[in-house]
Amino acid sequence: MELKTEHLRFENKLKELSGHVLMNVEYLEIDYQLEEPSYKTQYENIHSVDFSILITTNQGHVEFFWDDQFFQYGVGARINKPTVFSNYKKWNINHDGLWSGLVGSTIETIQVDWETVKIFTENSVGTEYLYPQSIRIDFENQNSIFISAAEFLSEKDKTVQGFCDNLTVTNSESIAREVKMIH
Repeated sequence: MELKTEHLRFENKLKELSGHVLMNVEYLEIDYQLEEPSYKTQYENIHSVDFSILITTNQGHVEFFWDDQFFQYGVGARINKPTVFSNYKKWNINHDGLWSGLVGSTIETIQVDWETVKIFTENSVGTEYLYPQSIRIDFENQNSIFISAAEFLSEKDKTVQGFCDNLTVTNSESIAREVKMIH
């Protein structure tokens, strides 16, 4: 499918983050009343986040979350706007191995991985939707972060499942491909 005006607007909004310096990273999770975070997975460098990643830069902040702007389970982004979520627990993860080498680094590029899904109803031939399945953030220090609207459905799963109200995050392209976060 061809990118329409709203798709290009979404991409251009994210590309404005190029040149920003990463200062702080926080995950927002549903408040399960737990003392420990629940974003850790069976993989050391993959996190599974209920709904939101807050990234603060030297010029503002961006919130990545699962969203329905283009299709029910895509990646969304809010730049320099307050979160609309409530009843959450916030975890600062600057010192986590996934992000620690990135704090203080400059964002070079952001790429959106658009995927197409075709939805059929009882009386239709199908409607196609183009939505942001994942986002890649490249930093000046040759490191990257991959954020995908997907999750492991059980602790034993070796691959993630899309169409989920969750974000899966890693700093490894090979692992992102292995677990099917990206293609």
